[in-house]
Amino acid sequence: MICGIDVGIKESFVAIVKGRKVLYLGKLKDLPICEAYGIDAPLSYKEPFRDCEKELLKMGIPVIPLNTPFMKVLHKKAVEIVEKIESGRVFEVYPYATRKLLGFAYSKKKKEGRKKIEKKLREFFDFEKELSEHEIDSLTAALTVKLFFEGKAKEVGRECKILIPSV
Repeated sequence: MICGIDVGIKESFVAIVKGRKVLYLGKLKDLPICEAYGIDAPLSYKEPFRDCEKELLKMGIPVIPLNTPFMKVLHKKAVEIVEKIESGRVFEVYPYATRKLLGFAYSKKKKEGRKKIEKKLREFFDFEKELSEHEIDSLTAALTVKLFFEGKAKEVGRECKILIPSV
């Protein structure tokens, strides 16, 4: 099983997948035991940008500087989640980078964009429900890790690592 976790300020969301099957998609209550975790939040900290983010910027993928209050809190929450993981491989992921590199970087804030993202995610996973922004990010995080195990994703950065699709 693979878990994709969208770390949130107030609450976090998780996608638990096995192959194409989405076993759970919703609010993170208890941390599931998975083979690997894709965490959508910075797992290390260096202001304003880490080397892995600089690599994304060179690729034309926008990132939010870590010295913003939002990102500082997100980093702290992500570290708290990772400290609870007892086993399994942990990857930092950036769902927007995954969607951009795979050609479906539509706005998840608009219903029309979410529909297009859902359609693309259905190429990789079986699910029926309409997805919220957070569910999109958690499922995309899981997708990024799934692609890694299929040999279709790589980590960028030296000091820090972000897992992205190989294109």
